[in-house]
Amino acid sequence: MRQEPRPQRTAQHRRPAKLGGAKKYRDLADSLLTRIEAGEWKPGDQLPAETELASLNDASVGTVQKALQQLADDGVLVRRHGSGTFVAIGNVRDEQIRHFRFLAEDEQSVLPIAIETISVDMLGEQGPWARFLGSETSYVRVLRRIGINAEFEIVSEVLLSGRQFGQVAKLEPKELRHVRDLLSARYHRPTLKVEQTVSVQVLPPRACRLMSVPPGTTGLVWVIRGRTYRDAPLSWQRVFVPPSDHPLLFTAWRG
Repeated sequence: MRQEPRPQRTAQHRRPAKLGGAKKYRDLADSLLTRIEAGEWKPGDQLPAETELASLNDASVGTVQKALQQLADDGVLVRRHGSGTFVAIGNVRDEQIRHFRFLAEDEQSVLPIAIETISVDMLGEQGPWARFLGSETSYVRVLRRIGINAEFEIVSEVLLSGRQFGQVAKLEPKELRHVRDLLSARYHRPTLKVEQTVSVQVLPPRACRLMSVPPGTTGLVWVIRGRTYRDAPLSWQRVFVPPSDHPLLFTAWRG
């Protein structure tokens, strides 16, 4: 039996491609993120209402909502029901001890810390940080000593892109006790995600001297990689931790 040929679909009968709508809200999300990166809205600032954003960007409210939700899913924005949409602060102050959280013997109380900036300089060496931050001619290095409950000390070195943050090397040490705060407030680059690895190694001689422990001491070498908008590398931090009876609590977080 002869079969009738299937009618060809004309443009007006074809279903609208989903890609177009998806592209529109993704383009809007990218545009909003670009404005956040430029500092038009800083961490903690509230964005205009959805209807206002729709009007300003010649988009539907639905497109705006999808764009905002994408940025919220990426950790860029925080949406609070009944309050509005805010740029994520993202970073966590060191005094809140999210990274350096040592517990007392009861394994409940958090020990206080005291941060001292030892030095800040430009480093031309291509160390392990280059694999994360990218190969550059120089990097900013901030060296800090962190006292834990006046019982023992740990040493932290933070590496930043010299190309992006070279001016940091000119700051006074007292301004560098809270590096993540500085990157967020002054450069509009909050830490939105961290990746952490820990290994047991013989601590380097310089770290042993700074912590007043014997040469050849074995301890923890803790590497913390911070990412910001667009999942871009932001900071590379290495922490040297000597032996201690106090538990170290690791907390994964995202701003």
